[in-house]
Amino acid sequence: LVQQWNSFVKSMKDPHHHYKLPSIEMPTDAFKSTELIEGTNGELIPASRPIGTNKVGMLAWHVTMKTPEYPEGRDVVIIANDVSVK
Repeated sequence: LVQQWNSFVKSMKDPHHHYKLPSIEMPTDAFKSTELIEGTNGELIPASRPIGTNKVGMLAWHVTMKTPEYPEGRDVVIIANDVSVK
């Protein structure tokens, strides 16, 4: 994501471009994530917990990524196995 922003910013400063945008920089909040955990009724809720306390074996995150193509941000949900749970 950082490399994508760096390439975009550099291309906007290229003197060979036919168009220019006003001072483009990578946003300070280009990537934000929140862990989602299972609530009491089975719903996924945003939460923060200490590392190593997952007892389920699955992890989920809500991620917002701001890219040059979508500077307002795109929301993604990532679900993965936690191989450290036995």
